[in-house]
Amino acid sequence: MRLREFFEKFSMDDISTELKILAAAFFIYYLAWGVINPFISIYIHRITGIYSGTGFLIGFMFLLQLSVMMPLGDLVDKIGSKIITVFSFFNYMGVGLVYFFANSFVGILVARAWNTFSSSGVWISGVTLAREFSKNDKEAESMAFFNFAWTVSSVIGPLLGILILLLFPLRTVFLLLPICAVVAAAIVHGFVPEAIEKRERIGKGIKDVIFKDRVFAKEFKDLFSKKENIMVAFIHFIRRFNFGVMTMVLALFARELGGELWQVAIIYSIFYIPFMTRIEFGAFADDFGRRKMIGIGTLLSSLVLFNLFMVNSLPIVFVLTLILAIGTSMIAPSVEGIITRIGRGWEGEATGIYQSVGSLAMGTGPIIAGIISDIYSLNHAFLLSGLMFLTVFPVLWKLKL
Repeated sequence: MRLREFFEKFSMDDISTELKILAAAFFIYYLAWGVINPFISIYIHRITGIYSGTGFLIGFMFLLQLSVMMPLGDLVDKIGSKIITVFSFFNYMGVGLVYFFANSFVGILVARAWNTFSSSGVWISGVTLAREFSKNDKEAESMAFFNFAWTVSSVIGPLLGILILLLFPLRTVFLLLPICAVVAAAIVHGFVPEAIEKRERIGKGIKDVIFKDRVFAKEFKDLFSKKENIMVAFIHFIRRFNFGVMTMVLALFARELGGELWQVAIIYSIFYIPFMTRIEFGAFADDFGRRKMIGIGTLLSSLVLFNLFMVNSLPIVFVLTLILAIGTSMIAPSVEGIITRIGRGWEGEATGIYQSVGSLAMGTGPIIAGIISDIYSLNHAFLLSGLMFLTVFPVLWKLKL
């Protein structure tokens, strides 16, 4: 109870205590990924030797998630979010070890596959819990607060990674995964209640997902039941597509320009700093208008990506990365707020659907970027991403939420 009393003292009245504790757990969990993310494309590229192979292995995990995310979201609605969150955290104990010992294309493929099932469970159930703990009319601010937790980890993690690489080989960073995940599991298990009481037993919930809801049938029906759902899904896809491209390209591009590993880490840390303003952007979006925020952020992001396509100076990459992060951080809480609002009453399923859309984007982005980089150059991937962002405007114009 001491942990709960500590978070109850926070002055943010619009954020529930349960959500604050959940966010703390995700901060610890994602600290490991904050260390890993700046270097993972470099680590994989050392093994594959080609950009298309690197892009495939990065995107493979997210594409594989499509097979589990929608039915998993449906299952969360039936049996509850907490149990799946805790189990998925514990599942990471083996993932980090597989990454650590992998030294071939097949080894990384196995690690990414295992990573798929762990991350799917963590994010589907964890984000569902966050949505369920969000107060009415404060959805964007609440989700921004939740995302703030792992964003801080993404800022601190790269700097911690620099210290680790001064003492140990690059692969050592993967050993943080089981440590951070187990601590996060303990926090959720001990201090976060189930937001909605479990309505079905695990066995019955799985049976209903397979036979009653026919796995994907219910999710596709609900997604296409309203035009607004499809529009929001499209905007979410473009946003995550860009993120997938940056995940694959940014570190390799910095290295191509002569950047050292510590400089790559700083670029990633800088990239996530503006995301720490998501709470303010989320609260502002609730009042100013989410469509306006998405439009401004999209325009800014596309302009920066076009400039990244033409740049060949590492210091300029530092600056442009920061501005790009400001644009994307304006988009994220508005999209998340809209998803939370339209998903009231079916939070788990809605989370599964939109997380699946995000996984499709995160999967195709690195793969296409890798192919383009092999054919042309790495900076052509930025051009692609900038053009993709421009397709948001016709959809945003018709969106009335």
